Amino acid sequence: MKQAVGGVKGGELSTWADLYTEVYQDAFYLWQRINMSDPDYANQKRTFLDHREYIGYTATAGANIRDVIQKDHIDDGLAAQFVREDADCRLFYTKDMIVDVENVWKKAVDVTWEGGKCVNGGLSKRDASNDKRERRKTASAGAKPSVGLKTKRVNVEEETVEKNAAWRIVHGRKAFE
Repeated sequence: MKQAVGGVKGGELSTWADLYTEVYQDAFYLWQRINMSDPDYANQKRTFLDHREYIGYTATAGANIRDVIQKDHIDDGLAAQFVREDADCRLFYTKDMIVDVENVWKKAVDVTWEGGKCVNGGLSKRDASNDKRERRKTASAGAKPSVGLKTKRVNVEEETVEKNAAWRIVHGRKAFE
């Protein structure tokens, strides 16, 4: 089965700048609530603000602070981005889709909300209790041979990349040693 287009369903992602702001606001609220004396407050605030310099380097980095867990996986805690979901509709890639990925999304929108058609033999929404034989039988029953279908061969030239010093500076790094 093919996977659905769309990537993973991640949870809430917060940048380091967001996290820093939330911590600062909570600390400020706490300082006001417990009526810290002015010297104590000033010292704490100064110490806290001294760490802002690190945000400049990592403001766009983030942390996934909340997983999305579906009802079926509450007990085992498996996050939604790791659950396999087969596509309910199959589409053929066209040349336009390969050249411009935006056309893949346009076709997906057309099929999902504007009444477009899936490829013959595509799967409809199904009950998870159906076994593979039943699904295969349903899919093949709707498939009708296409008459007059012509194929076109597309020649793709092999692109060579010179891996010189400039290329190695940009692409030659390893994430892990």
